[in-house]
Amino acid sequence: MFEATTDTAALPTPNDDALGHSAQLVAAVQAAIAQAGQAISLGEYVHQALYASNLGYYAAGTRKFGEQGDFVTAPELGSVFAECVARGIRRVFAQLNHADRGHACVLELGAGSGQFAYDCLLGLHAVKVKPARYYILEVSADLRERQQELLATLPHDLFALVEWLDAPPAKPFEGVIFANEVIDALPMERFCVTAEGDVRMECIDTDMATASGLRSVGVPATAPIAEAVASLQKELGGGDPWQLPFESEIRIGLADWLHSVTKSLTRGVVLFVDYGSDAAELYRSDRTSGTLLCHYRHRAHDGVLLWPGLQDITCWVDFSQVATSAVELGWTLDGYTTQAHLLIDLELDDVLTARFENASTTRRLRLASEVKQLTLPGEMGERFKAIALSRGLEHGLLTPAHTSLERRL
Repeated sequence: MFEATTDTAALPTPNDDALGHSAQLVAAVQAAIAQAGQAISLGEYVHQALYASNLGYYAAGTRKFGEQGDFVTAPELGSVFAECVARGIRRVFAQLNHADRGHACVLELGAGSGQFAYDCLLGLHAVKVKPARYYILEVSADLRERQQELLATLPHDLFALVEWLDAPPAKPFEGVIFANEVIDALPMERFCVTAEGDVRMECIDTDMATASGLRSVGVPATAPIAEAVASLQKELGGGDPWQLPFESEIRIGLADWLHSVTKSLTRGVVLFVDYGSDAAELYRSDRTSGTLLCHYRHRAHDGVLLWPGLQDITCWVDFSQVATSAVELGWTLDGYTTQAHLLIDLELDDVLTARFENASTTRRLRLASEVKQLTLPGEMGERFKAIALSRGLEHGLLTPAHTSLERRL
C-alpha cells in the first residue's frame, strides 16, 4: 500500500547545494510532524514540499520550466497557445462590450515563467484588445521576480497593464480568469480501498532509518476523506466495481479553492487547461494505483519522498469534480474538451495563417513542430483538457462544435 517503485539510479543526482536545500525542507516537514504529534496527511506534506516559504519547490529559486527545468508547459513551446487564448479573451470581451475600451480584466493564476502572460499581452495587442488590468496571482516570490524580469521587456504600455497580486482581487471585476497547469499542483490526498472494503489514507511520518528521513504510512481515513471516497463510489455506481485494493487520489479542498479564486469575477469566463480526465476515466476500475507522479529533470517517477523541494508532485485533475463544484458555486459549464479542440475553436487556423505569412522555411518548420506538440493525440492534444465556466454571458467562450466531451461530465 502506497509504496513507491522508483529506481533512483535512473534519475540525475542533485548537486550538494540542492541536496542541502532538500535536507532543510525535510527538517521543516519533520518539525511539522513533531508539532502535530502524529504523522501528517499526504496533502499536508505536498503543501510543504511545494509551497513552504523559501524551501518549497514553487517557492525556491530552481528553474522549473522549459528544457533546462523539470517539465515543459504549452506556453514554453512557443507563442501559438497564448495567441489562441488571446483570441478567446477577445471573444469574451466583445460580449462584455469591453473589447477595445479597457474596462474588463484578465486574471492569470500561477503564471509560471511569465511566458504565457508575455505572449498573451502581445496577442491581445495584435487583435486590438486592451484589458484594464492584467492581474497575475503568484504565491512564489522567486517566480514573481522572474515574471517581472521577462514582462519588463514588453512595450511600456503593455507592461503598465500588469499587476501582481498576493490574493484574488478584493474588488469585483468582469473579464477572464485563466490558469494553465495549476489545478494539478494543488495538494492531493491518496486513499486506498482495501480488499476488505476499508478506506485508508496515506500519511507521512518521521523515520530516521530511511534515506529521506521520512516514511509513508497507511492509516484509517479521516471522516472527510472517507466521505469523499464514498461519494465518489456512489457517483461511479453505474460503472464497473473497482478491483480491490484500489489506490487513487482526491482533492478535498478543490471547491474551497475554486470559490476563493473566482468569487470576484461577477461576469465573464473562467478557463482551466490541465492534464486529467472525467471521473469515469480517472477512476476506471483497472486504474488501481492512481496517477500521482513526480517530475525531476524531465523524468517522471512515483517517489513522492525523494528529494522534497527539488521536484514537482502532481496528479491528474478530476474535471468532473471541477464541473460539479463550479455549478454548485453558480457557474455555468460552458464546455469541456481536449486542448486540441480548444485551440481549433480559438482560431488556431487564423493564428497560423498570420504567422506563416512571410515566415522563413526554418520558422515554418518550428511552427509546425510546435502545433504538433500542442494538438496531436500522442502529445498534449488529448492528454490535456480544457474546461470553460461562464457567468452572465449569452454564449460563453467555446462553440458547441468543439465541446464533444461535455456529455461525459
